[in-house]
Amino acid sequence: MNRPPRSTAPSLACAAFSLATAWSQEIPSPEGVDLELHALEKRYAEHLSAVRDELGAPYLAALKRLQDSLAERGELEQALLVQNERRRVADLLGRPPQIGAPAAAARPPAAATLPVERARVSGGVRYDERRAALLNWTAAGGTATWALDADHPAGRYELIVTFTAGRDAGGSFEVTTLGGASARGSVETTPQSDWAEARQMLAGTFEIDADSRELSITATSLQQPYLWALSGAELVPEGTWEKRQSAAPATAFDLPGGKPKPD
Repeated sequence: MNRPPRSTAPSLACAAFSLATAWSQEIPSPEGVDLELHALEKRYAEHLSAVRDELGAPYLAALKRLQDSLAERGELEQALLVQNERRRVADLLGRPPQIGAPAAAARPPAAATLPVERARVSGGVRYDERRAALLNWTAAGGTATWALDADHPAGRYELIVTFTAGRDAGGSFEVTTLGGASARGSVETTPQSDWAEARQMLAGTFEIDADSRELSITATSLQQPYLWALSGAELVPEGTWEKRQSAAPATAFDLPGGKPKPD
């Protein structure tokens, strides 16, 4: 009896689908076989054929989604493996799908501004419209979260933040995504630090992909009554911070609206 080739992406659904295909491909001749038994075998094979089709259609659709996702992320070798599995399943079903090239050029990482006024805040953090900043970072657990566009290009990114921190500010924070990426940073101040002096810093470098979905900044510890006043956040391709520093060293500048000292 002919057996279907081994799947390159084994799963319970694939195994059941292959078993149904194998049993339904060839029915023994009734010669020398009890006709009643043959009838049972035939009905069983027909049932398995129906199960094969029922399993095959959603399996093909799932494979197509996986192939497209891998190609978009630039994982072309894996996308080719999934395409081969699609061809194998389609051949068994007798209805080959429209299979184009899986190696669509991956889009390069692109910068994205994370507006502070659109952040979802918790832990006491609030947005101050007059200061155009997120204030009241007064305890560990204070968080600002942004939703990331589902079609944002995957890749290595840096988070650059704009903030102010006076001498009564300072502490540490963590940047995380729903995809599991994380980075840690700290806010350092001196007795001369002023709330009117805005600064920028590289808050972290991490991977952004389809699973990231959200990015959060969370205060983890405070050395002073406040962590900072956060007035800007920008997601940029890896290497952008160094290029900017080389082109124009960071200098202090005044924020609109005056000193944004929290509460």
